[in-house]
Amino acid sequence: MKTDPVRSWIACSAPQAAKASAGAMFGLCAVASSLAVAAGWLGVAGATLAVIALAIIVIDCRAFVIPNELNLSAFLVGLAAAALSTPARPGDAILHALLRAVVMFLAFFTFRAGYRRFRGVEGIGLGDVKLAAVAGVWLDWVNLPVAVDIAAVSALGVALLRRGGT
Repeated sequence: MKTDPVRSWIACSAPQAAKASAGAMFGLCAVASSLAVAAGWLGVAGATLAVIALAIIVIDCRAFVIPNELNLSAFLVGLAAAALSTPARPGDAILHALLRAVVMFLAFFTFRAGYRRFRGVEGIGLGDVKLAAVAGVWLDWVNLPVAVDIAAVSALGVALLRRGGT
């Protein structure tokens, strides 16, 4: 039986509706910001990444999975953005983006394997490892550690909030 999205929206509780509205506003702001800051196709690529990232956030929060299709889409749009950012040498830009992606993938895969070996449980999934590769495609060498730091501190904050701050 198919669910009518309008009826589902109306039937959802107030907190769910508020979260969905906040997510939609965040997505619209991210799209608008990208289009305002980056001109032309780079802005469109950034806006596309914002939409994909919002979809990843929603699905990951609900199902604890990051779909391969969304990771691949973000990865391919990132490669296109890399090529667009250096029109004189798009091939070099793509190779550098791929190198960063491989480094990020290997770093996060190694962390994943080490955590599982030492703790006996999964710490992060393969979707997260693939998403790290996406970050490698999109961000330069200077911004990658900053993004990882922000993500780690955010994850720690969420973990503390879930534990009640203890």
